[in-house]
Amino acid sequence: MAEAINLTPDDVAKLRTDPSTNARVDTARKVARHLSGPLTDSERQLAEEIVRTFMRDAEAQVRAALAHSLKTCPVVPQDVALGLARDVAEVAVPFVQGSAALSDADLIAIIAENGVEAQIAVARRATVSEPVSAALVREGSAEVVAELVDNVGARISDATFGEIAERHGDSAKVAQALAVRPKVPVAIAERIVHNMFDHLWSGLAQRQNLPTDVVSDLVLQAREKATIALFSSEAPRYSVEALVGHLQAHKRLTPSIMLRALCLGDVPFLEASLASLAGIPLENVRRLIEDEGGTGLNRLLQVCGVPDLLLQAFRIAIAIANETGYDGGPNDRERYRSRVAERILTAAEDLMPGSDLDYLISRLAKSP
Repeated sequence: MAEAINLTPDDVAKLRTDPSTNARVDTARKVARHLSGPLTDSERQLAEEIVRTFMRDAEAQVRAALAHSLKTCPVVPQDVALGLARDVAEVAVPFVQGSAALSDADLIAIIAENGVEAQIAVARRATVSEPVSAALVREGSAEVVAELVDNVGARISDATFGEIAERHGDSAKVAQALAVRPKVPVAIAERIVHNMFDHLWSGLAQRQNLPTDVVSDLVLQAREKATIALFSSEAPRYSVEALVGHLQAHKRLTPSIMLRALCLGDVPFLEASLASLAGIPLENVRRLIEDEGGTGLNRLLQVCGVPDLLLQAFRIAIAIANETGYDGGPNDRERYRSRVAERILTAAEDLMPGSDLDYLISRLAKSP
């Protein structure tokens, strides 16, 4: 059983004029601790009256002590909870971030009425519902949204992820948070990558004295590498088929991105891409790739829009993939990439002497 509060109605009156801030802080903490305990109706009524007295205290230090002590109490009277949540940041932020007494409706109102500090406090709560997440994205800045995305306890609907991409697609903070968040829809992740590099292109084109085609090539290389990183890790976050479908729907499933992925050893991405572009079963593509010496592979690549000047590079990379297995040793993927890149460059040296792989792919991919 909770320790008796040991305060009388006369004490409530005295608290209003007590000159000692420290005394009021200590009493506020004591009463707040008891509020969540087993109290009689009269004891609870008295405790709530005292809490309301402290909530109106002129000293922020007293109100902050009250808020800190009440943030773990689930039975805070609504007027007290809302009063603390709308107080100055010193009082409101810890209460908003930790209190279970605030409903979704309360939190949505706080998001609309309060500033960035309170919004960040909501975004950092142990759990955030989908409606509250939607309100944060609708009302909050990129800083607030980045905090929300970084919170694994926040539930975010696909529609809200779409709004994040629409409103904050060029924010580095938001992109960084999305990069490490599990279960971001693949369409949103790729869209963020695309928007980020569109923004980069605009910035480079405006601020740097570089030819437009050079800027375009640099941004294309970086964007395609970032896109490939979504699925090319040892533990990919997305299914290859989902990413391929999204890229094709948005006309970003290009020969250059397929070749880049192939040069990283991601044969499944190439297989899924060719099957999707040609509209044939995946097993048929695999048979054609395994028989790289036949004419069917060239025909398949051409049907899928691969320029003639890139056919040789594709065939060499496919041949290397067929004849080379991962040995499971340290840096195996890096060794594979190096072998593929070296052989592609050697085979294509007569086309563009001295070119690096990035430049070669970007230029050949544009060839008719």
